[in-house]
Amino acid sequence: MTTQHQRQNQKILLIIPPSKAALNFVTYQQPINLAYLAAAAIKEGFTAEIWDYSINEFSENTFIKNIEGSNPAAIGIHCKTFNISAGNYLSGIVKKHFPHILTIVGGPHSSALPVETLEEFPDFDMVVVGEGESTIAQLCREILSSKDWRNVNGLAFRQDGRIIRTPGRELVKNLDDIDYPARHLLLKDSYDNRHATRGISPSNHRTTEIFTSRGCPGKCIFCAANVAYGDCVRFRTAQNVLGEVEECIARYKYDHIIIQDDTFTLYKNRVSEILNGFRKLGLKSWSCDSRVDTVSREMLREMAGSGCKKISFGVESGSEKILNLIKKNISLDQVVQAVAWAKASKIDIVECTFIIGGHPDETLDDVQATWRLIKEIRPDIIAISVIVPYPGTEVYRLMEERGYINAKKWDDFRIIGTTPSWRTASFSSTELLKLQRKFINRYYFSPGFLTRSIGKLKNMAEIKYFFRTGLDYATFIIRNKVK
Repeated sequence: MTTQHQRQNQKILLIIPPSKAALNFVTYQQPINLAYLAAAAIKEGFTAEIWDYSINEFSENTFIKNIEGSNPAAIGIHCKTFNISAGNYLSGIVKKHFPHILTIVGGPHSSALPVETLEEFPDFDMVVVGEGESTIAQLCREILSSKDWRNVNGLAFRQDGRIIRTPGRELVKNLDDIDYPARHLLLKDSYDNRHATRGISPSNHRTTEIFTSRGCPGKCIFCAANVAYGDCVRFRTAQNVLGEVEECIARYKYDHIIIQDDTFTLYKNRVSEILNGFRKLGLKSWSCDSRVDTVSREMLREMAGSGCKKISFGVESGSEKILNLIKKNISLDQVVQAVAWAKASKIDIVECTFIIGGHPDETLDDVQATWRLIKEIRPDIIAISVIVPYPGTEVYRLMEERGYINAKKWDDFRIIGTTPSWRTASFSSTELLKLQRKFINRYYFSPGFLTRSIGKLKNMAEIKYFFRTGLDYATFIIRNKVK
Protein backbone atom coordinates (compact mmCIF):
# COMPACT_ATOMS: atom_id res chain seq x y z
CA MET A 1 0.00 0.00 0.00
CA THR A 2 1.37 3.45 -0.94
CA THR A 3 2.33 5.57 2.05
CA GLN A 4 1.87 9.32 2.25
CA HIS A 5 5.67 9.69 2.30
CA GLN A 6 5.95 7.80 -0.98
CA ARG A 7 3.20 9.93 -2.48
CA GLN A 8 4.97 13.15 -1.55
CA ASN A 9 8.15 11.98 -3.28
CA GLN A 10 6.35 11.94 -6.62
CA LYS A 11 6.41 14.99 -8.85
CA ILE A 12 4.73 16.13 -12.02
CA LEU A 13 6.41 18.75 -14.17
CA LEU A 14 4.21 20.93 -16.42
CA ILE A 15 5.80 22.79 -19.33
CA ILE A 16 4.99 25.45 -21.94
CA PRO A 17 7.38 24.89 -24.90
CA PRO A 18 9.55 27.68 -26.31
CA SER A 19 8.12 29.66 -29.21
CA LYS A 20 10.11 30.09 -32.40
CA ALA A 21 8.53 33.50 -33.02
CA ALA A 22 8.30 35.22 -29.65
CA LEU A 23 7.19 38.81 -30.21
CA ASN A 24 7.54 41.50 -27.56
CA PHE A 25 4.38 43.39 -28.57
CA VAL A 26 2.07 40.38 -28.18
CA THR A 27 0.50 39.44 -24.86
CA TYR A 28 2.04 36.99 -22.40
CA GLN A 29 -0.36 35.53 -19.88
CA GLN A 30 0.22 33.25 -16.95
CA PRO A 31 -0.47 29.57 -17.75
CA ILE A 32 -3.46 29.39 -15.43
CA ASN A 33 -4.52 26.19 -17.20
CA LEU A 34 -1.33 24.51 -16.00
CA ALA A 35 -1.81 25.95 -12.52
CA TYR A 36 -5.20 24.23 -12.44
CA LEU A 37 -3.59 20.91 -13.41
CA ALA A 38 -0.87 21.41 -10.82
CA ALA A 39 -3.51 21.97 -8.14
CA ALA A 40 -5.20 18.71 -9.14
CA ALA A 41 -1.88 16.83 -8.86
CA ILE A 42 -1.05 18.44 -5.52
CA LYS A 43 -4.43 17.31 -4.18
CA GLU A 44 -3.35 13.72 -5.01
CA GLY A 45 -0.23 14.11 -2.86
CA PHE A 46 2.18 14.95 -5.69
CA THR A 47 4.46 17.94 -5.84
CA ALA A 48 4.36 20.05 -8.99
CA GLU A 49 6.46 22.52 -10.94
CA ILE A 50 5.61 24.75 -13.91
CA TRP A 51 8.28 25.75 -16.43
CA ASP A 52 7.16 28.36 -18.95
CA TYR A 53 9.54 28.70 -21.88
CA SER A 54 7.31 31.20 -23.63
CA ILE A 55 8.88 33.82 -21.36
CA ASN A 56 12.00 32.10 -20.04
CA GLU A 57 15.11 31.45 -22.11
CA PHE A 58 15.57 27.85 -23.20
CA SER A 59 18.88 25.97 -23.22
CA GLU A 60 18.99 22.24 -23.93
CA ASN A 61 21.88 21.60 -21.54
CA THR A 62 20.21 23.54 -18.73
CA PHE A 63 16.93 21.79 -19.49
CA ILE A 64 18.56 18.38 -19.07
CA LYS A 65 20.27 19.40 -15.83
CA ASN A 66 17.07 20.85 -14.43
CA ILE A 67 15.09 17.69 -15.20
CA GLU A 68 17.78 15.62 -13.53
CA GLY A 69 17.50 17.82 -10.45
CA SER A 70 13.70 17.87 -10.50
CA ASN A 71 13.36 14.10 -11.05
CA PRO A 72 9.67 14.07 -12.04
CA ALA A 73 7.64 10.92 -12.53
CA ALA A 74 5.82 12.55 -15.43
CA ILE A 75 6.17 15.59 -17.64
CA GLY A 76 3.08 17.23 -19.10
CA ILE A 77 3.62 19.56 -22.08
CA HIS A 78 0.82 21.94 -23.04
CA CYS A 79 0.82 22.58 -26.78
CA LYS A 80 -1.18 24.68 -29.15
CA THR A 81 -0.92 23.99 -32.85
CA PHE A 82 1.95 26.42 -33.49
CA ASN A 83 4.21 24.89 -30.81
CA ILE A 84 3.34 21.19 -31.03
CA SER A 85 6.63 20.53 -32.85
CA ALA A 86 8.53 22.37 -30.12
CA GLY A 87 6.72 20.27 -27.54
CA ASN A 88 7.79 17.09 -29.30
CA TYR A 89 11.37 18.38 -29.41
CA LEU A 90 11.33 18.77 -25.61
CA SER A 91 9.77 15.35 -25.23
CA GLY A 92 12.49 13.88 -27.43
CA ILE A 93 15.18 15.27 -25.14
CA VAL A 94 13.39 13.72 -22.18
CA LYS A 95 13.04 10.30 -23.83
CA LYS A 96 16.70 10.29 -24.87
CA HIS A 97 18.11 11.12 -21.44
CA PHE A 98 15.33 9.98 -19.09
CA PRO A 99 13.39 7.21 -20.86
CA HIS A 100 11.62 6.20 -17.64
CA ILE A 101 9.80 9.57 -17.40
CA LEU A 102 6.25 9.52 -18.75
CA THR A 103 5.78 12.25 -21.38
CA ILE A 104 2.24 13.60 -21.75
CA VAL A 105 0.93 16.16 -24.22
CA GLY A 106 -2.27 18.14 -23.79
CA GLY A 107 -3.90 21.20 -25.29
CA PRO A 108 -6.21 22.02 -28.18
CA HIS A 109 -4.09 20.54 -30.98
CA SER A 110 -3.62 17.08 -29.50
CA SER A 111 -7.19 17.06 -28.17
CA ALA A 112 -8.46 17.63 -31.72
CA LEU A 113 -6.04 15.08 -33.22
CA PRO A 114 -5.09 12.64 -30.44
CA VAL A 115 -4.23 9.58 -32.52
CA GLU A 116 -2.68 11.65 -35.32
CA THR A 117 -0.52 13.49 -32.77
CA LEU A 118 0.95 10.24 -31.43
CA GLU A 119 1.48 8.98 -34.98
CA GLU A 120 3.24 12.17 -36.08
CA PHE A 121 5.25 12.82 -32.93
CA PRO A 122 6.87 9.63 -31.63
CA ASP A 123 8.35 11.11 -28.46
CA PHE A 124 5.00 11.72 -26.76
CA ASP A 125 3.89 8.72 -24.70
CA MET A 126 0.38 9.91 -24.13
CA VAL A 127 -2.31 12.49 -25.00
CA VAL A 128 -4.71 13.92 -22.43
CA VAL A 129 -7.83 14.73 -24.43
CA GLY A 130 -9.94 17.75 -23.49
CA GLU A 131 -10.46 19.05 -19.96
CA GLY A 132 -7.57 17.79 -17.91
CA GLU A 133 -8.02 18.18 -14.14
CA SER A 134 -9.84 14.89 -13.46
CA THR A 135 -7.66 13.01 -15.94
CA ILE A 136 -4.42 14.27 -14.38
CA ALA A 137 -5.69 13.37 -10.91
CA GLN A 138 -6.48 9.81 -12.00
CA LEU A 139 -3.16 9.52 -13.86
CA CYS A 140 -1.36 10.45 -10.64
CA ARG A 141 -3.19 7.67 -8.84
CA GLU A 142 -2.24 5.18 -11.57
CA ILE A 143 1.41 6.28 -11.46
CA LEU A 144 1.40 5.30 -7.81
CA SER A 145 -0.32 1.96 -8.36
CA SER A 146 -0.82 -0.27 -11.39
CA LYS A 147 0.00 2.15 -14.23
CA ASP A 148 -2.86 0.61 -16.18
CA TRP A 149 -3.71 3.53 -18.42
CA ARG A 150 -6.78 1.70 -19.73
CA ASN A 151 -8.42 2.58 -16.42
CA VAL A 152 -8.18 6.29 -17.21
CA ASN A 153 -10.82 7.90 -19.42
CA GLY A 154 -9.82 10.74 -21.74
CA LEU A 155 -6.49 9.34 -22.98
CA ALA A 156 -4.69 8.17 -26.08
CA PHE A 157 -1.45 6.25 -25.44
CA ARG A 158 1.00 3.77 -26.90
CA GLN A 159 0.93 0.13 -25.90
CA ASP A 160 2.75 -2.76 -27.59
CA GLY A 161 3.23 -0.82 -30.80
CA ARG A 162 -0.42 0.25 -31.01
CA ILE A 163 -2.21 3.45 -30.12
CA ILE A 164 -5.03 2.94 -27.64
CA ARG A 165 -7.88 5.39 -27.00
CA THR A 166 -9.85 5.17 -23.81
CA PRO A 167 -13.46 6.40 -23.60
CA GLY A 168 -13.94 10.15 -23.49
CA ARG A 169 -14.14 11.77 -20.09
CA GLU A 170 -17.26 13.64 -19.02
CA LEU A 171 -16.82 17.33 -18.32
CA VAL A 172 -16.77 18.41 -14.69
CA LYS A 173 -20.39 19.18 -13.89
CA ASN A 174 -19.76 21.56 -11.00
CA LEU A 175 -16.80 23.88 -11.63
CA ASP A 176 -16.80 24.88 -7.97
CA ASP A 177 -15.43 21.39 -7.22
CA ILE A 178 -12.14 22.28 -8.96
CA ASP A 179 -9.43 23.67 -6.69
CA TYR A 180 -8.15 27.18 -7.33
CA PRO A 181 -5.07 27.35 -9.59
CA ALA A 182 -1.71 26.83 -7.87
CA ARG A 183 -0.52 30.37 -8.57
CA HIS A 184 2.33 30.06 -6.11
CA LEU A 185 4.12 27.97 -8.75
CA LEU A 186 4.14 30.96 -11.12
CA LEU A 187 5.77 33.50 -8.81
CA LYS A 188 9.32 32.71 -9.94
CA ASP A 189 8.60 33.88 -13.50
CA SER A 190 8.66 37.47 -14.74
CA TYR A 191 5.05 37.88 -15.90
CA ASP A 192 4.91 41.28 -14.18
CA ASN A 193 7.24 42.69 -16.84
CA ARG A 194 5.06 41.62 -19.80
CA HIS A 195 1.72 43.01 -20.80
CA ALA A 196 -1.01 40.41 -20.36
CA THR A 197 -3.68 42.30 -22.30
CA ARG A 198 -3.24 44.95 -24.97
CA GLY A 199 -3.46 48.48 -23.59
CA ILE A 200 -2.93 47.72 -19.89
CA SER A 201 0.56 48.76 -18.85
CA PRO A 202 2.43 46.20 -16.68
CA SER A 203 4.12 49.15 -14.98
CA ASN A 204 0.78 50.29 -13.58
CA HIS A 205 -0.75 46.96 -12.63
CA ARG A 206 0.09 43.51 -11.35
CA THR A 207 -2.11 41.26 -13.41
CA THR A 208 -3.47 37.73 -13.33
CA GLU A 209 -6.24 35.89 -15.17
CA ILE A 210 -9.30 34.06 -13.91
CA PHE A 211 -11.95 31.93 -15.59
CA THR A 212 -15.46 32.36 -14.20
CA SER A 213 -16.89 29.92 -16.75
CA ARG A 214 -15.86 27.36 -19.34
CA GLY A 215 -17.21 27.07 -22.84
CA CYS A 216 -18.88 29.41 -25.31
CA PRO A 217 -22.46 29.58 -26.60
CA GLY A 218 -21.21 30.61 -30.04
CA LYS A 219 -20.67 28.25 -32.95
CA CYS A 220 -18.06 30.30 -34.85
CA ILE A 221 -16.41 28.15 -37.50
CA PHE A 222 -12.88 29.36 -36.66
CA CYS A 223 -12.95 28.76 -32.89
CA ALA A 224 -11.54 25.65 -31.19
CA ALA A 225 -13.13 26.30 -27.77
CA ASN A 226 -15.44 23.32 -28.18
CA VAL A 227 -12.48 20.95 -28.55
CA ALA A 228 -11.80 21.06 -24.80
CA TYR A 229 -15.11 22.21 -23.40
CA GLY A 230 -17.78 20.88 -25.73
CA ASP A 231 -20.83 22.81 -26.87
CA CYS A 232 -22.11 23.82 -23.44
CA VAL A 233 -21.25 26.67 -21.09
CA ARG A 234 -20.62 25.89 -17.42
CA PHE A 235 -20.46 28.56 -14.75
CA ARG A 236 -18.75 28.88 -11.40
CA THR A 237 -20.86 30.43 -8.68
CA ALA A 238 -20.19 34.07 -7.93
CA GLN A 239 -19.15 33.07 -4.41
CA ASN A 240 -16.53 30.67 -5.74
CA VAL A 241 -15.21 33.26 -8.22
CA LEU A 242 -14.96 35.94 -5.56
CA GLY A 243 -13.10 33.59 -3.24
CA GLU A 244 -10.42 33.25 -5.90
CA VAL A 245 -10.34 37.00 -6.53
CA GLU A 246 -9.91 37.58 -2.81
CA GLU A 247 -6.99 35.14 -2.78
CA CYS A 248 -5.43 36.92 -5.77
CA ILE A 249 -5.63 40.27 -3.97
CA ALA A 250 -4.73 39.23 -0.42
CA ARG A 251 -2.17 36.47 -1.02
CA TYR A 252 -0.61 37.42 -4.35
CA LYS A 253 -1.13 41.22 -4.39
CA TYR A 254 -2.67 41.35 -7.88
CA ASP A 255 -4.56 44.55 -8.63
CA HIS A 256 -5.82 43.89 -12.17
CA ILE A 257 -7.89 40.83 -13.04
CA ILE A 258 -8.38 39.66 -16.63
CA ILE A 259 -11.59 37.67 -16.87
CA GLN A 260 -10.55 35.13 -19.44
CA ASP A 261 -13.99 33.69 -20.23
CA ASP A 262 -14.89 33.46 -23.91
CA THR A 263 -17.91 35.64 -23.05
CA PHE A 264 -18.19 37.07 -19.54
CA THR A 265 -21.36 39.07 -20.14
CA LEU A 266 -23.84 36.27 -20.86
CA TYR A 267 -26.15 36.82 -17.88
CA LYS A 268 -26.84 40.26 -16.43
CA ASN A 269 -27.72 39.12 -12.89
CA ARG A 270 -24.60 36.97 -12.61
CA VAL A 271 -22.42 39.82 -13.88
CA SER A 272 -23.98 42.19 -11.33
CA GLU A 273 -23.39 39.73 -8.49
CA ILE A 274 -19.72 39.36 -9.36
CA LEU A 275 -19.26 43.12 -9.81
CA ASN A 276 -20.81 43.79 -6.41
CA GLY A 277 -18.24 41.39 -5.00
CA PHE A 278 -15.43 43.23 -6.78
CA ARG A 279 -16.50 46.47 -5.08
CA LYS A 280 -16.61 44.84 -1.64
CA LEU A 281 -13.14 43.36 -2.17
CA GLY A 282 -11.73 46.71 -3.30
CA LEU A 283 -10.83 45.54 -6.80
CA LYS A 284 -10.68 48.67 -8.94
CA SER A 285 -9.23 47.40 -12.21
CA TRP A 286 -10.31 44.51 -14.41
CA SER A 287 -10.98 43.61 -18.05
CA CYS A 288 -12.91 41.03 -20.04
CA ASP A 289 -13.92 39.64 -23.44
CA SER A 290 -17.49 39.96 -24.65
CA ARG A 291 -19.91 39.64 -27.54
CA VAL A 292 -21.77 42.65 -28.90
CA ASP A 293 -25.11 40.85 -28.56
CA THR A 294 -24.75 40.15 -24.82
CA VAL A 295 -24.28 43.70 -23.47
CA SER A 296 -26.63 46.57 -22.77
CA ARG A 297 -26.06 50.24 -22.03
CA GLU A 298 -26.92 49.63 -18.37
CA MET A 299 -24.59 46.64 -18.04
CA LEU A 300 -21.66 48.53 -19.54
CA ARG A 301 -22.26 51.47 -17.21
CA GLU A 302 -22.24 49.11 -14.25
CA MET A 303 -19.06 47.47 -15.51
CA ALA A 304 -17.31 50.82 -15.89
CA GLY A 305 -18.46 51.88 -12.43
CA SER A 306 -16.98 48.74 -10.87
CA GLY A 307 -13.53 49.23 -12.41
CA CYS A 308 -13.72 47.73 -15.90
CA LYS A 309 -10.77 49.29 -17.72
CA LYS A 310 -11.04 47.34 -20.95
CA ILE A 311 -13.58 45.34 -22.91
CA SER A 312 -12.77 43.36 -26.04
CA PHE A 313 -15.47 42.55 -28.60
CA GLY A 314 -15.01 39.79 -31.14
CA VAL A 315 -16.35 41.43 -34.30
CA GLU A 316 -14.39 39.48 -36.96
CA SER A 317 -15.84 41.14 -40.11
CA GLY A 318 -17.61 44.22 -41.44
CA SER A 319 -19.50 42.13 -43.98
CA GLU A 320 -22.93 40.79 -43.05
CA LYS A 321 -22.36 37.99 -45.56
CA ILE A 322 -19.19 36.86 -43.83
CA LEU A 323 -20.71 37.20 -40.35
CA ASN A 324 -23.41 34.78 -41.47
CA LEU A 325 -20.98 32.37 -43.12
CA ILE A 326 -18.74 32.17 -40.04
CA LYS A 327 -21.84 31.66 -37.85
CA LYS A 328 -21.06 34.66 -35.68
CA ASN A 329 -24.78 35.41 -35.24
CA ILE A 330 -24.36 39.14 -34.74
CA SER A 331 -25.33 42.14 -36.88
CA LEU A 332 -23.38 45.23 -37.85
CA ASP A 333 -25.98 47.36 -36.06
CA GLN A 334 -25.21 45.47 -32.85
CA VAL A 335 -21.49 46.10 -33.36
CA VAL A 336 -21.95 49.85 -33.85
CA GLN A 337 -24.33 50.08 -30.89
CA ALA A 338 -22.21 48.04 -28.44
CA VAL A 339 -19.01 49.97 -29.21
CA ALA A 340 -20.85 53.29 -28.85
CA TRP A 341 -22.34 52.20 -25.52
CA ALA A 342 -18.95 51.03 -24.23
CA LYS A 343 -17.31 54.33 -25.15
CA ALA A 344 -20.16 56.35 -23.62
CA SER A 345 -19.87 54.34 -20.40
CA LYS A 346 -16.26 55.61 -20.05
CA ILE A 347 -14.56 52.22 -20.19
CA ASP A 348 -10.98 53.28 -20.85
CA ILE A 349 -10.17 50.84 -23.67
CA VAL A 350 -12.61 49.39 -26.18
CA GLU A 351 -10.94 46.75 -28.32
CA CYS A 352 -12.37 45.02 -31.40
CA THR A 353 -10.89 41.94 -33.02
CA PHE A 354 -11.13 41.11 -36.74
CA ILE A 355 -10.07 38.26 -39.02
CA ILE A 356 -8.78 38.50 -42.57
CA GLY A 357 -10.13 35.51 -44.50
CA GLY A 358 -12.49 34.47 -41.70
CA HIS A 359 -14.34 32.34 -44.24
CA PRO A 360 -12.66 30.77 -47.30
CA ASP A 361 -15.15 32.61 -49.55
CA GLU A 362 -14.31 36.10 -48.27
CA THR A 363 -13.66 38.52 -51.14
CA LEU A 364 -11.87 41.85 -51.43
CA ASP A 365 -15.26 43.60 -51.17
CA ASP A 366 -15.85 41.87 -47.82
CA VAL A 367 -12.41 42.91 -46.59
CA GLN A 368 -13.05 46.51 -47.63
CA ALA A 369 -16.35 46.40 -45.72
CA THR A 370 -14.38 45.46 -42.62
CA TRP A 371 -12.12 48.47 -43.08
CA ARG A 372 -15.16 50.75 -43.46
CA LEU A 373 -16.59 49.39 -40.20
CA ILE A 374 -13.29 49.93 -38.38
CA LYS A 375 -13.21 53.55 -39.55
CA GLU A 376 -16.82 54.02 -38.44
CA ILE A 377 -16.57 52.61 -34.92
CA ARG A 378 -12.93 53.68 -34.24
CA PRO A 379 -11.99 51.25 -31.47
CA ASP A 380 -9.22 52.25 -29.09
CA ILE A 381 -7.38 49.08 -30.09
CA ILE A 382 -7.85 46.69 -32.98
CA ALA A 383 -6.47 43.19 -33.32
CA ILE A 384 -6.26 41.96 -36.91
CA SER A 385 -5.46 38.31 -37.42
CA VAL A 386 -5.19 36.15 -40.50
CA ILE A 387 -7.50 33.16 -40.43
CA VAL A 388 -5.79 30.15 -38.89
CA PRO A 389 -7.51 26.82 -39.65
CA TYR A 390 -6.96 25.17 -36.28
CA PRO A 391 -7.58 21.40 -36.18
CA GLY A 392 -10.97 20.60 -34.74
CA THR A 393 -12.68 23.67 -36.23
CA GLU A 394 -15.20 23.80 -39.04
CA VAL A 395 -12.98 26.12 -41.06
CA TYR A 396 -10.17 23.53 -40.87
CA ARG A 397 -12.51 20.94 -42.35
CA LEU A 398 -13.70 23.32 -45.07
CA MET A 399 -10.22 24.39 -46.11
CA GLU A 400 -8.87 20.84 -46.02
CA GLU A 401 -11.75 19.60 -48.18
CA ARG A 402 -11.12 22.36 -50.72
CA GLY A 403 -7.38 21.77 -50.82
CA TYR A 404 -6.54 25.23 -49.50
CA ILE A 405 -4.07 23.99 -46.86
CA ASN A 406 -0.82 23.65 -48.80
CA ALA A 407 1.13 21.86 -46.08
CA LYS A 408 0.46 21.14 -42.44
CA LYS A 409 3.47 23.07 -41.22
CA TRP A 410 2.21 23.43 -37.68
CA ASP A 411 4.83 26.08 -36.79
CA ASP A 412 3.03 28.45 -39.19
CA PHE A 413 -0.35 28.10 -37.47
CA ARG A 414 -0.20 31.42 -35.61
CA ILE A 415 -2.12 34.66 -36.10
CA ILE A 416 0.95 36.84 -36.59
CA GLY A 417 4.66 36.39 -37.21
CA THR A 418 4.72 33.85 -40.05
CA THR A 419 3.50 33.46 -43.62
CA PRO A 420 0.48 31.12 -43.69
CA SER A 421 0.83 27.74 -45.38
CA TRP A 422 -2.76 28.00 -46.62
CA ARG A 423 -4.85 30.18 -48.91
CA THR A 424 -8.51 31.07 -49.43
CA ALA A 425 -10.60 31.24 -52.60
CA SER A 426 -9.67 34.89 -53.22
CA PHE A 427 -6.32 35.33 -51.50
CA SER A 428 -2.95 33.62 -51.56
CA SER A 429 -1.02 33.18 -48.33
CA THR A 430 1.08 36.27 -49.11
CA GLU A 431 -1.99 38.33 -49.95
CA LEU A 432 -3.59 37.41 -46.62
CA LEU A 433 -0.47 38.57 -44.82
CA LYS A 434 -0.26 41.80 -46.82
CA LEU A 435 -3.88 42.66 -46.02
CA GLN A 436 -3.24 42.07 -42.34
CA ARG A 437 -0.18 44.33 -42.31
CA LYS A 438 -2.01 46.97 -44.37
CA PHE A 439 -4.90 47.17 -41.91
CA ILE A 440 -2.68 47.26 -38.84
CA ASN A 441 -0.33 49.88 -40.27
CA ARG A 442 -3.11 52.12 -41.61
CA TYR A 443 -4.84 52.13 -38.25
CA TYR A 444 -2.02 52.37 -35.76
CA PHE A 445 0.09 54.85 -37.70
CA SER A 446 -2.82 57.12 -38.58
CA PRO A 447 -2.83 60.65 -37.10
CA GLY A 448 -6.32 60.08 -35.70
CA PHE A 449 -5.31 57.01 -33.71
CA LEU A 450 -2.14 58.62 -32.40
CA THR A 451 -4.02 61.77 -31.33
CA ARG A 452 -6.78 59.82 -29.57
CA SER A 453 -4.32 57.50 -27.84
CA ILE A 454 -1.92 60.16 -26.62
CA GLY A 455 -4.88 62.10 -25.24
CA LYS A 456 -5.85 59.13 -23.08
CA LEU A 457 -2.45 58.56 -21.50
CA LYS A 458 -2.65 59.29 -17.78
CA ASN A 459 0.91 59.02 -16.50
CA MET A 460 4.53 58.48 -17.49
CA ALA A 461 4.25 54.69 -17.12
CA GLU A 462 1.46 54.62 -19.73
CA ILE A 463 3.39 56.94 -22.02
CA LYS A 464 6.46 54.69 -21.86
CA TYR A 465 4.33 51.60 -22.42
CA PHE A 466 2.57 53.14 -25.43
CA PHE A 467 5.78 54.15 -27.18
CA ARG A 468 7.69 50.98 -26.27
CA THR A 469 4.93 48.77 -27.67
CA GLY A 470 4.75 50.87 -30.82
CA LEU A 471 8.51 50.71 -31.26
CA ASP A 472 8.48 46.92 -30.80
CA TYR A 473 5.85 46.58 -33.52
CA ALA A 474 7.61 48.99 -35.88
CA THR A 475 10.85 47.04 -35.44
CA PHE A 476 9.00 43.80 -36.23
CA ILE A 477 7.54 45.31 -39.44
CA ILE A 478 10.95 46.54 -40.61
CA ARG A 479 12.61 43.19 -39.97
CA ASN A 480 9.78 41.12 -41.45
CA LYS A 481 8.83 42.75 -44.71
CA VAL A 482 6.27 40.88 -46.79
CA LYS A 483 7.61 40.23 -50.28
